[in-house]
Formats: sequence, structure tokens, C-alpha cells
Amino acid sequence: QVVAPAPGGPNVSLVKTANTERPALGQPFRYRLHVRNVGDMAAKRVRVVDTLNKSIRLRGVKTSRGRCSEDGSTVECSIRSLAPGDEATVTLSVVATEPGRLRNAASATIRGGTDIRPANNRDVLGVTVRALAARLGVSKTAARRSVRGGDTVRFKIVLRSRGRALADAWVCDRLPAGLVFVRARGATFRNGRACWQWGYMRPGAKYVVNVLTR
Repeated sequence: QVVAPAPGGPNVSLVKTANTERPALGQPFRYRLHVRNVGDMAAKRVRVVDTLNKSIRLRGVKTSRGRCSEDGSTVECSIRSLAPGDEATVTLSVVATEPGRLRNAASATIRGGTDIRPANNRDVLGVTVRALAARLGVSKTAARRSVRGGDTVRFKIVLRSRGRALADAWVCDRLPAGLVFVRARGATFRNGRACWQWGYMRPGAKYVVNVLTR
């Protein structure tokens, strides 16, 4: 029996890894995209794309071959050519801004559709982001120590994330008897309290909110 030889051609494979499976909220970690031509012909005009999860912030990109560009949460790299057996590594420095399980995919393709085995062009990776114990510092000061009835007085509330990142932080302000809210920009009101929420606060972040009362 005569068996026809398998067709030859370029065959780009991609494997995505992370330097940790359990990164901490707000602390940098790295994704690596390992791209290799496992075919028997050169792969020309290779395109590598990684669209990051919305809860991942990109801090920087490095590639061992070609050039990369960033457009929002999408990283795209262009490699002119990979000879048979050649490989390239794209390294993404990132920070997670939300705890829990995060998954995203990356792909490597040859422009023109000449890849003989596109099934190995894509990889999906999941990591579990840990929210470490953290503290939120809060201080409140008044613009004046005393105020006449009917006059307005402004309060400043300062919030700081101390040492570690915070996720889903809430701060609420309840006024004492005799004062009412005139303006509390960005607040939502719950049971007579002005409340602000931050989905993510990076380590050492400082936020200031102003409240005008009468």
C-alpha cells in the first residue's frame, strides 16, 4: 500500500502561560505567548493577537521578534517571518483589577491563510486573582469650624488604600442633625447617607470627595 506524504507548509502554534496561577489583586504579573513554527516551510507575516480580560490592565509589552502595538485591551504583534523551528516570545506585564477567575485567549495566524494546521493557533488561559487583606484609610475635615444657620459649609473626605489594592470599596457619609446635603458629586444616596463606590483602588491610591451642606 502506498501512502501519500502529508502535505507540507508552515504551521504556527501558540501556547499562553502566566508566571503565576494565583496573582494578587493590584500586583503585577506576566503573561507569555510562545509562538513557534512547527511546519517545514517558513511562516511569513505572522500576526499574534491577545485581547485581555476587561479586569486586566496592561502595563507593558516586549517581544523577542517583530513589533507590537496596543489598542485598548488588545495587543497585536507582527512578525515578518518564522523559519521552520523558529520561535518568538511575547511578554505582557499586567495588573488584575478584580478578584476571582479571569480567562482570556490569544491567537497566532499567518496572513493569507497558509497555515496547514490552524487548530493549534489559539490558546486560552485562566488565572485566579486573590484579594489580600487591605485597609482603607478615611479622614473628614470641615472648611469652617462654625457656621450660621442657613449658611453652607463644605466637607472634604479623603480616602487612601494603605499598602495593598482594594476591590469594591464603599464609603458612606451620614450628616449630623441640623445639616442637609446640598451637593455630593458622584454619590448615591442610601437611607439618608451619601455613598461612593470604587471598583478598584490601586496600592497607595488617594481619592478626595467634597460635600456641600447647609
